[in-house]
Amino acid sequence: MFLRMISVFVCLLLLTGCPTMPTVQKYEAIDTSNKTMTVPFGSQGLIGKIKDLLSKKGWKLSVYQGPDVTEGQMGEKTKLKSYNTFNTRYTLLIRQNLYDHCLNFEGAYVYDISMVDNKTGSEVLTMSGRSCEFQVVKGFEESFN
Repeated sequence: MFLRMISVFVCLLLLTGCPTMPTVQKYEAIDTSNKTMTVPFGSQGLIGKIKDLLSKKGWKLSVYQGPDVTEGQMGEKTKLKSYNTFNTRYTLLIRQNLYDHCLNFEGAYVYDISMVDNKTGSEVLTMSGRSCEFQVVKGFEESFN
């Protein structure tokens, strides 16, 4: 009976899929002299955990990116440009999908995280994978070192 229960448990574990360690790709150094970041709204799952981590590390978080600006010249040939403005140095983009729960009862996510430098428009780092919540947050934290 005991052996049968262990077999069922192992089969269930295999069916849920194994989380992997976060894959982090860092393209540029993070300017820690300007710790301001536009973040997604809300606090569900990874968003809340990463926002909490950033706040504890001294980052000023903003949900609003700034006003839309339209500028240009009126005349014989009218040419107008429209763009967003940012009040922060960086923007954090997070896509997450809860697919299971880990053994410690926290969420297991398929995720894609990107950090963009608003000053240059370039991507500073990316993370993607399939991991437990604590592993993703730990990988994100380590990417700042």
